[in-house]
Amino acid sequence: MENMAGYIDTLKVANKLKGAGLSDEAAEELAEQFKYSEEVFLEKKEAEEKLATKKDIEELRAATKLDIEKLRASTKQDIEELRLETKTDIAEVKLEIEKLRSETTSKMNKQTVWLSSLIVTCLVAILTT
Repeated sequence: MENMAGYIDTLKVANKLKGAGLSDEAAEELAEQFKYSEEVFLEKKEAEEKLATKKDIEELRAATKLDIEKLRASTKQDIEELRLETKTDIAEVKLEIEKLRSETTSKMNKQTVWLSSLIVTCLVAILTT
């Protein structure tokens, strides 16, 4: 048992019981039983103070529900922000791909013109010789 501050003075109770005519042994035993009863009562009271009431549980449930709703809203907002960022990133990548495609096509066209000119020059040289 925890060391609890009790209110029953067993010596005083035993002396009163002896004064009322009880034997020393009976008075002391009865006083100890009173003390034990007080300790049990105090332990029970302490335990009850630690127990959650229906009101405590309802308040906790309401607070938890509110926390879940806040989390849900925050998560939806985060998902929407990520969706928009991803959409923007995809658009940027598409633009970069189109730019590279255009540059590649331009370079290929230049090489085709150069190669065509080279072939024509070679053919002219061959035919004129």
